[in-house]
Amino acid sequence: MDRLESAMIPATLLGGTAGRAPGICVYGPAGVKKTHAIATLPPPVYMADFEGGSASIMPWIERSRRSSDAQWTVHTQAQREAALASLNEEVRATVAIKPNPYVSVVYYDNMTVAAYDAFIIELGNFDLRRYSSYALDSLQEFAITTQTYSKGAGNEASLMNDVSFAWIRAQERAMIQLRRLKNLRDEGVLVYLTASEDIAKDYVKNPLEKGAGGAEPYSIRGTVNLPGKLAEGLAHLPDILVHARLMNGQITWVTKPEMLPGGGAHWDAKDRYGRLPAYVDPSVRVMLDCIYGREVRVAIYGKRTPASADATDAA
Repeated sequence: MDRLESAMIPATLLGGTAGRAPGICVYGPAGVKKTHAIATLPPPVYMADFEGGSASIMPWIERSRRSSDAQWTVHTQAQREAALASLNEEVRATVAIKPNPYVSVVYYDNMTVAAYDAFIIELGNFDLRRYSSYALDSLQEFAITTQTYSKGAGNEASLMNDVSFAWIRAQERAMIQLRRLKNLRDEGVLVYLTASEDIAKDYVKNPLEKGAGGAEPYSIRGTVNLPGKLAEGLAHLPDILVHARLMNGQITWVTKPEMLPGGGAHWDAKDRYGRLPAYVDPSVRVMLDCIYGREVRVAIYGKRTPASADATDAA
């Protein structure tokens, strides 16, 4: 299949990023609009929902289903508008995007072995002609899916250490699938990942090992909440890694490493393109304005705006 024919975002619009769509990972505490920002991705959007948190984008959901179901539940424009109208006045005043059918949500139950099988099948058959963006929410819940699968059917409630090699298998499976997901960018699909935050400590010798005693970490940093070596591996996959936090009472996405209180450690962040300010509003549209310029960003969104959308919404 021809590259220009298969990609939902044409390569001609992605020249500023070497013909590849961006990969973005946003991590931080609860309530900093990581999931909500999925509505700001170039539509149409496929959302792999491992958290069950898609209610925050209800005004922009086109259809939804469980990974075990074959049929979609299609949501009406009236339902989307009612979801927006039901927000309290203060929250509704912050919504800049009108209700429209932008996102297809597939929910994966991460406590079932079948969810992982369904995920790899769907990723392998991802419809490049239909979607411009792929969102995975969230990485820590996706990691639970690979853990459940690695423990095997009948062991879903077992501890990871109760099943031989379960940790190794789970982390390798997670990285394999994240790299497959990363490769969608070559086809013109923007990849967006969310995660909670954690303080990662690296040791020369594992402090849990016999004889380690009071081992001190040689590296401490705030980063994506993932087990084992996944956090370190994940940090190299996206083009943009941002730490979401409150700043002066406002939600802000930080694109540069910041020192943790007390010094000697920092929050992970990176901007591979070098085009983002240190502090960005929680919106992928705002990010893409910085990366491509407004004219190209409007073209990326405008070509894919559903016919029911208001013309000003795409701008």
